Amino acid sequence: MYQYSNVYPVKTKNKGWGLCAGEPLKKGVFVMEYVGEIFSTETEFGQKRMEMYAKSNVSYLMKSSASEVIDATEYGNMARFINHS
Repeated sequence: MYQYSNVYPVKTKNKGWGLCAGEPLKKGVFVMEYVGEIFSTETEFGQKRMEMYAKSNVSYLMKSSASEVIDATEYGNMARFINHS
């Protein structure tokens, strides 16, 4: 079992929410797992969900495979605020 790193969410002026480290993090250290609802984009449900998010300016989706997505919008944790750009 992994222990989460010391992190906390912050609201930025122009970029929305982000995640800050409460202490220096070494390269390669485990921060936390990405938690959320898993669905396939190949199902009717998944296609409708993707259409809904296409119309939104905020979503917390992480692609885990060619057709599988982890959606942290409703059932996620702070990992959704990690900058993935």
